[in-house]
Amino acid sequence: SALAKRLGQPEPELRVALEEARQRLFEAREVRPKPFRDEKIITSWNAMMVGTFAEAGAAFAEPRWLERAERGLRFLHEHLWEGDALFRIYKEGRRQRPGFLVDYAELANAAMDFYEASFELAWLRWAKALLDSALSRFFDADSASLYFSEPSEDLPLRTEDHIDNAVASGSSSMLRALLRLNAFLGEARYAELAERVLERRAASALENPFAHGALVGVVDAWLHGNCQIVLSEGDEAEHDWAADLVRSVFVLDRALMRACPELSGAEAVLGPEARPPGVYVCRERTCSPAVNEPEALRTLLGTSS
Repeated sequence: SALAKRLGQPEPELRVALEEARQRLFEAREVRPKPFRDEKIITSWNAMMVGTFAEAGAAFAEPRWLERAERGLRFLHEHLWEGDALFRIYKEGRRQRPGFLVDYAELANAAMDFYEASFELAWLRWAKALLDSALSRFFDADSASLYFSEPSEDLPLRTEDHIDNAVASGSSSMLRALLRLNAFLGEARYAELAERVLERRAASALENPFAHGALVGVVDAWLHGNCQIVLSEGDEAEHDWAADLVRSVFVLDRALMRACPELSGAEAVLGPEARPPGVYVCRERTCSPAVNEPEALRTLLGTSS
């Protein structure tokens, strides 16, 4: 309407003219070579998007985003995972190429993100399977190295993947995932493996943090430990308020879990003895008393209402 007024033309006539112009442009464009479209689905990239949808959906209580995260995870599990092997690419109904370290690591992190958003243990179990498989394929115990790809006769030299670029390196993502899984499952071997690699890499990361942005964050998590937030006892709905509160605020290196026999990480910090039901915030293996009020939990998390 603004353009019609400026040109002094009736609006209906101008709309017809614009539509005719669009059609002529489209027909002219159709005779030109079309740009290449890269339609392959890459596991690590999709995993990062899944993790983002899971975290954002939980933070903003947006069920559409959580549904997208779950659909993405199920697609990757169905089409890119076979036995204990992960593939990197899916295109036109076919999966191709063995997954790299970054694919296993980012997908494990995404599965843990969705566990924190849903408390569905199946995704935590899959994260463990992914990391166990990745360690068998990419970790060299003698040199404490995480390699970019699996051994191959076509590759005379295996390279390590430890420089962070536009996205985190496979090593940084893997180390973060190992520390997170240890926080959930209380299996010290994951933290010990991460520590061995970090002992080799921490100095270079701190000397040149611009090339190791993600790794510096992992070093911080290694030094200070994950913040374990445990919902203990009660039925599933009793602590929904606490889960919603924790998900809605930023807590550095968080591991949010609902206590159950499979999550030995909760028992590792709380201990096997009976404790009052409530929410526990644990840092460096020291836990707060149980809290059952939002403001008390906010205080422990260092946030304000």
